[in-house]
Amino acid sequence: MISIKDFCSKHDACVPGRSWAIANCKDMRDVWDNIKTDWLIWIATRKGVLTRQELARFGLCCSYLVKPYLSSDLMRDALNKLQGWVDGTVSLADIKNLEPIIHNEVNNQYFKPGNTGYNANANVTVYLTVRMISIIDDTAFVETALQTIFYDADDDIFAAENAQKNNAESRLNYDMVTNRFANWLRANTKPNFEE
Repeated sequence: MISIKDFCSKHDACVPGRSWAIANCKDMRDVWDNIKTDWLIWIATRKGVLTRQELARFGLCCSYLVKPYLSSDLMRDALNKLQGWVDGTVSLADIKNLEPIIHNEVNNQYFKPGNTGYNANANVTVYLTVRMISIIDDTAFVETALQTIFYDADDDIFAAENAQKNNAESRLNYDMVTNRFANWLRANTKPNFEE
């Protein structure tokens, strides 16, 4: 297993994350199990840590969490197609054909009267998941897209669930929202920390 120091050097980890991991964990598995969600997402999106299928499933998980905020049936149907690709019942070609359709729908819905920021971000989350899967072999894009997918989904859920709460309640709820993503990653993936 790669050491914490070597993993952080290889992937140019931020100083606070590197310092926390070295001071608080014995190996990368321990880091994975205990690090805060933002840093966990960063680790998960480093090349080779998760498989393409795991990365796609995580994008789909984020998209499903924003499903209540999607502004059209076409966007909701896209989720079903993405699930089909993950399950092996929809081809990659079908996802690639879906990408420009969803892109147009995001643009159409973005300027539609009555749509909120929640709708716009939710639609972008689904679009980026479609785009990510349609070019799943482009590792650099997948890493960037997944981080954006996570943050858009996270922001949507947090904002929608906390619209009427005070700052202390909001901070607590933010941690609960982000922990959903961390818990999903820890329960549904097997990170590779081999050298």
